[in-house]
Amino acid sequence: MKLVTYILGALLAAVLGAAGFYYSTIARPMTAEYQKMKTGMPEFEKAKTDLRKYKEAEKKTTAWVAPAIEAAKKELAVEMDAGTAEVQAVDARVIVNLSEQMLYRDGSVTFSKDSVPMLQKLATLLKNPILNDREIIVGNMTLSVTAHGKGRKNTPARDARALASERSTALVKYLVEKGGVNQEALVAAAYPATLPDRGFKIKDQKTIIIIQTPAMIDMTGQKPAAAVQPSKPASAPTGTAVPTPTPLTQPTKPASAPAGTTAATPKTN
Repeated sequence: MKLVTYILGALLAAVLGAAGFYYSTIARPMTAEYQKMKTGMPEFEKAKTDLRKYKEAEKKTTAWVAPAIEAAKKELAVEMDAGTAEVQAVDARVIVNLSEQMLYRDGSVTFSKDSVPMLQKLATLLKNPILNDREIIVGNMTLSVTAHGKGRKNTPARDARALASERSTALVKYLVEKGGVNQEALVAAAYPATLPDRGFKIKDQKTIIIIQTPAMIDMTGQKPAAAVQPSKPASAPTGTAVPTPTPLTQPTKPASAPAGTTAATPKTN
């Protein structure tokens, strides 16, 4: 009888020990983790909601890119087949590159006699309703021109960027006056003769059209998503208003110059 009692006591002790071990090493930690998870669920659900809203906003912001690419490829199909034009989407921007001979005479600002069809195609593309409210950067990159000729026929030397600037200005003027493109959407830009290779098929001596969503301040008073606020506001003389700069994300291609001006932009190719 005593032996049975000892055995039962040993079994009971073993069961209680196992139960205690299970509670202390498994059940109790699991309960604590559950409580932590339960406490954090509202924040987790809020994060999921915010992420969903962000994705929806991002999708809405870039919804124009695909139809714009399709429209550009349709308009420039012949030139793309010939290798004198390319259309690419980069960082929610549409990039159109055209070999310079499609528009200009060698070393000149003057449009070539065969450029009219191409100019009309550009105007048609840039007036497409899909591009409403977009910013259109019109840029050029070419080679420097050395002085040549004598007397009245002397042609002075031209720096590559200066010539590119004149070409971009002339193209913007044409697109507005003869092509009917909204002048408020156009920005003229100029590039140096050479740029780092960024993967484009047409490397240099080209006209570059960049179509993008312009940077805007959130009028509700919220900080723009891409804004980077300085740690301290810049000081200004008393009574002088200091405009707040609009920070831009850096694209993998040239960024825009201020609207209506001729300016160099970050290097691309």
